[in-house]
Amino acid sequence: MRHWGTLRDADKDDQVSRLTLLESGNSSADTDLSNQAAFLGDPNFPDLAMTSTKGARIRVYESLYKTYSRLEFSKVTDRPIAIAGLEQRLVAAFKTHGGYGVFEGDFFGRSLLWKRDSEKGMKKIDFAAGQIIQSATAFKNYTVPTWSWMAYEGPIAFLDIPFRGVEWLYKRDKGIRSPWALDTTSNNSSSASASWHTGNTDEKTNLAAWANDFSVPIESAMGKIVFDDGPAPPTFSRKNEKSVKCVIVGRQKIKVAEQAGLDPESQEHYVLVVIARPKEGRQDTYERIGVGTVPGSWIAQEKQEEILIF
Repeated sequence: MRHWGTLRDADKDDQVSRLTLLESGNSSADTDLSNQAAFLGDPNFPDLAMTSTKGARIRVYESLYKTYSRLEFSKVTDRPIAIAGLEQRLVAAFKTHGGYGVFEGDFFGRSLLWKRDSEKGMKKIDFAAGQIIQSATAFKNYTVPTWSWMAYEGPIAFLDIPFRGVEWLYKRDKGIRSPWALDTTSNNSSSASASWHTGNTDEKTNLAAWANDFSVPIESAMGKIVFDDGPAPPTFSRKNEKSVKCVIVGRQKIKVAEQAGLDPESQEHYVLVVIARPKEGRQDTYERIGVGTVPGSWIAQEKQEEILIF
């Protein structure tokens, strides 16, 4: 069930109105989207984008989300809600499942690998203080998972990953899985080719993944890892370094690494950085704290742990 409790009307916010203009293609609205003018000028957006190359489609949603993340709202809890119309249209156009700024299918890995785009750390939004969601049986606080940029205040960008030469591990048996790929129950998946999931409190929101330890100290990873909380590793992660792990979302293909003059240990890996957060008595629950591009030699390959990321 999706019910947006005690919210003000988001369309009364001037900056949300700017986003609405972007969705309708009626304004350029002082954004960095000038190179996507053809897409935004299409009155049936995103139809034109869908007939373009996969790379062009990726750049469209990345630019839209980067721009949107820079808007400020009188209520920060509106962040995942004001973009709902645009996100629904993209999910439908991609003919996939999606929500919280992430798409299932071919765009899954890239959309997960967002990063903080300012020197200032991102602040986690307290949704419990701003809104209440009503399920079929009870009231419950609405939360956004930590793997989503919608859970934080602040601007984002995406890791600069080449369009070719990447092996995406979510396509493997031990790869990361979205909440919508975890089971086939009626509450957590849809038989439709496209389904939007943001704000549906009847569904799970956790990712399922296999995590590896780092083989180097977290401190030495600065420059390769972008922490959500700020330029330096969070204090709590330095104190509990053994609880910090990485989830490999994708990696450079060996042939591409060799062509770049890299040995197998220097092969680039695109990872989420997570930390243990015991939940409801479980020890396999984690939260995201960053993202990065690290060489394979920094990852302990001999041991993996199956985890859930909330």
